[in-house]
Amino acid sequence: MPPSGKTAASCWICRIRHKKCDESLPKCQNCETLELSCLYSDDKPAWMDNGDKQREMAQRLKAQVKRNAKERRGRRMIQKITREIEGHDSSNADSPPSLSPSRDEHSRDSIRDSITVDQTTEPQISDTDTTTPSQTLPFNTSPTTENSRDTSQRDEPTPAFFGAGSGPLVIQNEQDLRFITAYTDYIFPLLNPFYRPTFLEGGRSWLLVFAMRHMESCQLVISLSTYFLSVVPIFPGPGHSVCSSHTWQEVQCQSDLAVKGMQQRVEAISRCGVSGNLLQSTHLLGDIMLLLKFETMTGSSSSWRVHLYAAIVLFEQFLSSPDLDDNVWKIPSDIEEVVSQSSKSALSTKEAHRFEASQTAFRFFSAAVITADIISSTALGQSPRLREHHERVLGTREKAHLSLKYIVGCENWIFLSIADIVELDLWKKKAKKSGAFSLMDLIQRASRITQDLDNGLASSDSDRNARNKDGIFSMFNPPRDQSIDHEIVTRIWANATRLYLLFTMGIIRKAVFTSLLGTSTAAAYLAAKNPVISPLPPNDPIWSARIYKNHNPNRNPATQDVCIKRIPLSKIRPELLQKDGDLTLEFCRGLWSGWGYAVQRKYLEYKWRGPETEEQLWDNEQLAESTYDKGTKITDHFEVVEKTPQAITVRCGDSPRNHPVRPSDGLFTISATIDKQREEVELRLRSCLFSSEGKITGIKGPMPPWMEELHQWYARIWSETASWKLLK
Repeated sequence: MPPSGKTAASCWICRIRHKKCDESLPKCQNCETLELSCLYSDDKPAWMDNGDKQREMAQRLKAQVKRNAKERRGRRMIQKITREIEGHDSSNADSPPSLSPSRDEHSRDSIRDSITVDQTTEPQISDTDTTTPSQTLPFNTSPTTENSRDTSQRDEPTPAFFGAGSGPLVIQNEQDLRFITAYTDYIFPLLNPFYRPTFLEGGRSWLLVFAMRHMESCQLVISLSTYFLSVVPIFPGPGHSVCSSHTWQEVQCQSDLAVKGMQQRVEAISRCGVSGNLLQSTHLLGDIMLLLKFETMTGSSSSWRVHLYAAIVLFEQFLSSPDLDDNVWKIPSDIEEVVSQSSKSALSTKEAHRFEASQTAFRFFSAAVITADIISSTALGQSPRLREHHERVLGTREKAHLSLKYIVGCENWIFLSIADIVELDLWKKKAKKSGAFSLMDLIQRASRITQDLDNGLASSDSDRNARNKDGIFSMFNPPRDQSIDHEIVTRIWANATRLYLLFTMGIIRKAVFTSLLGTSTAAAYLAAKNPVISPLPPNDPIWSARIYKNHNPNRNPATQDVCIKRIPLSKIRPELLQKDGDLTLEFCRGLWSGWGYAVQRKYLEYKWRGPETEEQLWDNEQLAESTYDKGTKITDHFEVVEKTPQAITVRCGDSPRNHPVRPSDGLFTISATIDKQREEVELRLRSCLFSSEGKITGIKGPMPPWMEELHQWYARIWSETASWKLLK
């Protein structure tokens, strides 16, 4: 690095990250340490607009910092393993790491030549009919052939795995075969533990066909294998040297070669169209999904969105093709069902093709595209692109076509519910932006999703005893413990989906406490030590307080409760009893900085922290040291509206930036008083939640009973964890 200098102003990267810059030239220390591109300029960058572009840039930089840190940890791990192995075997200390120590340089050069893409020629996709009936996809048009990439180095084509091969396989030597076998036998089952294809589908044999049909597929599989075996010390010690010697640069080189080859195939298929090259397009879809798996597993690339988008576009072309037979999704998992059907009528050629390797691969990668599209939509905040095709591919909630539980271990209706929640979140944001938001509409829409989840779990329970009938073919059915795995995984996903729904609704983000109630002992302790009184008595001071009348001018009905906890004075830190108001302030600090609020704080920080909210309290240190004076804003969800020595009252329910009346509103009071007669400290958390918008008739508050119960349990957790800061 050149000698550092000084400039008149800090770099723009440090400015947007709100970090102190040392103004070193040509690159400041912050950017150098975090591996960021430093930017010095007299002119303000276009993205520094104090608006959406600046927020987007800040988020991109935050993601890049995390990504760079992950890559540094990976490099350090590989270096550490290498050093440990060199310590065990000093004879190899002078040998530079290579892709495979067992290969000589001639073997390495031949492999490099075999996978190098000729940039001057474009891959040609033949329309000649050279496939046999046993290799035909279940489409209504005549079969097409699959030409592999240039394989001029071989004198004779290698026979295919199934019948007369339509093209040579690309495997070059024993070492590559070892990596492919390691992937099919060990790594793939580890990454996809619930995928156990049936006897009729040939098990996982389609993976060999897929990995050996195209050079790009082979290289991606080898990349995954080398990365996985080099990072994960399955057998620590000198015996692990073969795995640990594969460096990250070699893995990246292989994946880059595969990407270049796929780019040419994408261009060729885009000119010819999917319909005329169904088998080629199927392999390309698999390669893209394998690349996506590699990127998400290694965390080395930020282009996963681009590759996922490419896979979705290609899959949409499959679905728009008139030649696609929808029966390709419908594969029975029970072999006795197939036998009973074939005994009534002969199995047609088209039906038989559904059990071939190409069909099995297409179903697997179709499920991968569908699930990746749905899960990514939750992070991207956009509707799943394949939403309109869900019924065609997955079927209905009552009758599934492509059954995801045999691939990811989870029932279809879980993913359909997740997609519904994404749509609900988009509707809520749009309604709030247009001013047409209604809390009752939100609850009704959420109730329908909750009902779908309940119905799905009920149907799973009813089907529990209907699986795996004993019979002559029972040995070929999925094992009984796999059905149990599906039930467990589905229930875990169902609970996670409920939690996601609670977060999405906004007014019940506090439902994160459900993970803490895993045992009845914890629940009983919280209930006994933190009793909740609901509703509040008529003489409660809140009803006559001016602050309540100001924020609920129409006296709308409220969800009301108070959580009470008593602690002996002998257990309280003595310094908190010296000055009036210190006990209440410390209780308030313990509430916001304690782990009871940590999950909600992290979520709110991820969603709402930005330049316009930077002056609010976000960090744990700020929350633990603030004096919580009137006007203090907390994580863009709470604002202190009144402070006395005995109590601190905050307004809740929505962002403090939304000052007028609002559909979700409320007052939350934190108080601590000393009962000298009983020699105890009484801690109270009083909640009064209402809608301050318009006039609402009736006596029921805005929360339904089940939501009110969740709120009370969350208040107990807050009270318990906040009180720990008061103890000696």
